[in-house]
This record gives sequence, structure tokens and C-alpha cells, in this order.
Amino acid sequence: MEGEIPIGSNRDLPDLRRSARCDLGAEELNELLRGVALVLAAPTPLEVAPLRAALRDAEPLAVAGKPWWLGHLAPRGVGAAPAAAPVLVALTGYEKTNVAHALTCVLQAARPRAVILSGVGGGFAQAGVKVGDLAVIEREAYGDTGAWSAQGDWLSTEELGLPLAEVAGRPVWNEFPLDAALARRAQDLLQRHVEGREVVHRGLGVTNSTGCGTAEGAERLWQRWQPLVESMEGAAAAHICLLYGMPLVELRGISNLVGPRDRSSWQVEAAAKRSGKAAVAVALDLLGGEPSP
Repeated sequence: MEGEIPIGSNRDLPDLRRSARCDLGAEELNELLRGVALVLAAPTPLEVAPLRAALRDAEPLAVAGKPWWLGHLAPRGVGAAPAAAPVLVALTGYEKTNVAHALTCVLQAARPRAVILSGVGGGFAQAGVKVGDLAVIEREAYGDTGAWSAQGDWLSTEELGLPLAEVAGRPVWNEFPLDAALARRAQDLLQRHVEGREVVHRGLGVTNSTGCGTAEGAERLWQRWQPLVESMEGAAAAHICLLYGMPLVELRGISNLVGPRDRSSWQVEAAAKRSGKAAVAVALDLLGGEPSP
């Protein structure tokens, strides 16, 4: 990507600042995104690829170096007409700050019907999740935002007395709700079109900046949250969407089980394709089209 700073670069901070760019200003972005019906977002190029592939007449955009595409979705099939309303596909970058930045840029400029976040995630075997399954998230929790006590116990933001947000006069602590009706609708839709023996789960996602890599860590997260899936972005997306009053649908393809880290056993590419296909199906359903079988 043009202007990208390579890993291991020794360029200093002034160099990084000079290389940073915002290709589209706020007014330009507002004009371009006027009338956008849905935002389909994903953290990495692999995860965004199925979303890009579903676009017709895609127009490339860039905000702060992040590539986005504006176009229309259409069901598969010869002669299938694209949905009339435009959609935005956004590559957000992975981790909390990147997805919060991207969605803030979008939601300051546009008011779509909903945001759909898709990508891969680690599943919790304790919840009955298996590699290859899909997870529809209805609540998200910041799993590593808080503090450690002198006794080595983890303290949530509620135990600290410091809410992460206040919405409609009510404090919001580590856990953020998504749109429950949309989550049920997405689960019902995807379960009808699921392939093979995969299961479509619905429940809580936990978000950590440092992914869990041990059996002991997985058990601690399970005891604390009883989650379906771990990711690095979900809670930040839920946080920003709640602040803007924007419905969010989060879909995760399970690439691995949370526990001892063994990348050789992960199925990242398959999970990315599965979650992207699910996101397109849900988007077409929300736009009033017929999702691909």
C-alpha cells in the first residue's frame, strides 16, 4: 500500500507524521457517502476480499491511507440486478483503535441503515463452538480493559467505577449491546443457508488486544464472560456504533479454538471466506434482495 511504513522500520515520528495522509476530507467524504445504505467492514485484506468481490461498479476511496470501496451488491446468478442503494466496503485495519477510527470516520459522514462487521475469530470449545462454525454476536465485552489488583485479580471498569461510555444517561462498562433483533434475523437467515455440518451460534464476543494463547487463559476468559468467540475488534465496533445509535451486526467465522496457540492448525482463509459470504447474505437481506444460497 502506498505510504505504508514497513514493519521494523527505523523511521522516526516526524517521518511518520509527514507520510500520514487523509486522501478525502470530511466534506468530500460526506458528499461521497450520502445515500449509503449499509457499511460492510472487515479488519484485514483477507477478510475484506469476499466483500470486495461482491461489489458491482466499485469506486475506490481512501481515508487516512485505508482503502474503501463504494458500489452496489447483487445476488449471484446470471442477470441478477444489483440492489439500488449503494453500500460501502471498508478495510478498517485490525485491533480496537483501527476499527474505532474507521467507523468514526464513516459515521461522522453518513447515516447508513446498519454496519456489518465480519471477520475471523477464535471459538470457545466450552460453548460448543467448532472450527468452521459461524458466530453472530449480540453482545461484546472488552476483555482486557480494566486493572489488576495487588492480589493479582482482574478488575473490570465497573469495579474501578469508571464507565467506558454513558448513553441515554446510563453508564456502560465493559459490555456493549448490539442490535438483538438484527442478530436473531441474521442467525435465522444464515442457519437456513449453512453448508455442511457448520452451526450458526449467537451470543457474546470478547475482545482482547492480546489474543489468548494458553489453555489457562482460555479458561479464565470463559469463567469471566462465557463467550462464543474472541476477536481484536468487536467491542470497539459495538462501542462506536452505540455512541452513534447505529445498528451493528457482527459475524465471525471460526478459524481456530481459543487455547494453546498453534497457527498450523488454523483455518483462517476458509473462515474469512465464510464470514464474508455471510456478511453479503445478511446485507442483501437487509436491502430487500435475495441472498445467495
